[in-house]
Amino acid sequence: MLRSRALGPALALALCLLWLAPAEASPASRAALMTRELAAEGFTKVEDTKVGENGFFVVASGRPGMACLTVIDHGSASGAQAGLVGSVKRAEDFRNKLDLKPVSRRRVKLEGAEDVRLNRYAGDAGEAVSLVFRLGGDTAELTLAGSPTPKLLKRLAKRVVTGLRSTPSGAAGGAPSQTPQAGDSGVPAGRVLSTGTGFYVTETEVVTNAHVVEGVKRVRLVDVDGKTCAGEVVARGESGTQIDLALVKASRRGAPLRLARSRNLQNVFVYGYGSLGGTTNIMLATEGRISARPENLVVTSAHVNPGNSGGPMVDTSGRAVGVVFAKSKTSETEGSLGLAIQAETARAWLRRQGLALELSDEPAQGTAPDDAAVRRAVVRVEQVSGL
Repeated sequence: MLRSRALGPALALALCLLWLAPAEASPASRAALMTRELAAEGFTKVEDTKVGENGFFVVASGRPGMACLTVIDHGSASGAQAGLVGSVKRAEDFRNKLDLKPVSRRRVKLEGAEDVRLNRYAGDAGEAVSLVFRLGGDTAELTLAGSPTPKLLKRLAKRVVTGLRSTPSGAAGGAPSQTPQAGDSGVPAGRVLSTGTGFYVTETEVVTNAHVVEGVKRVRLVDVDGKTCAGEVVARGESGTQIDLALVKASRRGAPLRLARSRNLQNVFVYGYGSLGGTTNIMLATEGRISARPENLVVTSAHVNPGNSGGPMVDTSGRAVGVVFAKSKTSETEGSLGLAIQAETARAWLRRQGLALELSDEPAQGTAPDDAAVRRAVVRVEQVSGL
């Protein structure tokens, strides 16, 4: 628990740290991968998710509208019975909430899938389309609501099929590109003790949270392609305060993010290896609005999870405007808010460590950052046995 006194009276919030040791689970890893695929098509805000022994569902929203994906392993008796029934009910609940009624149903073809049915729905809230199909040991249903286009449905369905085929039911692990490559750059392939997020601010220096690297001098850094390198903790602030920051020297060069002032912001995006169902192997990106600006902090509605600690909050130009370090919950709000140390405070702390970085004053441009560019700058920060 963070010490709220150190954050000032303007932030009388119950805070909890956002890092934990990862746990491998096949449905969780697959859910994380599918969440990433939804985000890649604009469904960046996770509204609801649940992972069970025999499957998972994810509900996400974004500029295209809303998406609901349920995947059930029907290869076992429990999956074919309770799990599949639960999947159908979840999809029905999603449609009922939007007051959508069935309009048509027909069989279609989807490369790599079997028994594919296309269902159309309509209601006061707009239209929706649903693809139900079987793939190996899985039954999946993908529903898009709002104003779904055939091209969007086709692209997303292809992503889902490709992702499910790359992680067949019963297989541990997530997206292959996210799995650390053991022994790369001389880093021991030890057991992961805890994990967080960080991002390059120069070609060789990574910023993260102090509590992510607490108690260690060396960490393992894993990039978006799964390549690893060693990181040496060269400076560390105070965990649970407005300088919950750390500077890590990386043995591999990376693509840095620019820093920008956090004023006059509306929409922001949070990137990090947030835990989803127990796995932190997949980088997630969520979108939100600025909710408050207490002293030295930025509060956003963007969804954050344990594991997001140390990741960047970026503006629509892809510049880091904050360093995520906690989530908060108050009696006045339902759910949680993401908290970030503003870029101005992070830059001042880095200057005291001898690292002079520019801070952009230019207004943010566009409606969304260059997703690929931000992902190249973000790394998973792992405390590993043997380092």
